[in-house]
Amino acid sequence: MSMIMVADSAPPRHFADDAALAALVAEFEARTLAKREWSHMTHLAVSSYSIHRDGLAATQRDLPDRIRRFNDTTGVPNNDERGYHETITQFFLVLLKHYLDQQPPGTPISAAANALKTSPLGDKNIAFQFYSRDRLLSIPARRGWLDPDLRALTDIATLAV
Repeated sequence: MSMIMVADSAPPRHFADDAALAALVAEFEARTLAKREWSHMTHLAVSSYSIHRDGLAATQRDLPDRIRRFNDTTGVPNNDERGYHETITQFFLVLLKHYLDQQPPGTPISAAANALKTSPLGDKNIAFQFYSRDRLLSIPARRGWLDPDLRALTDIATLAV
């Protein structure tokens, strides 16, 4: 499932603490999370926790397969029309790293994930500030990384949290 095209069918979870967020990530990784809960905000929460726990490079490497396996388990095909989307996922991981780096020192990851719900960086359409619709929603973008065509990826650093 792509981060931008996910239907938000369940209200986003509130994380009382880091353990609650870790429990969500464990559900996702065990593929026991209900399909209806795999929303844009859940993608962001899982991704934020993964960056916090594993670092950006490891998350960029490992999260795509986790998403594909989750999709397989929930009956969502990973093909040219649906399922995993490489460019959207990698874009949001870079965006989330910026977001997390802007949090005050000592901010619990659960608090940062909760705040994403009202942050402009949590908007599922923010990628369209960097990509034209045709480029981002193309088959090549779904299959592999494409650089933005409207704004440089480095412009993420200028976005207000």
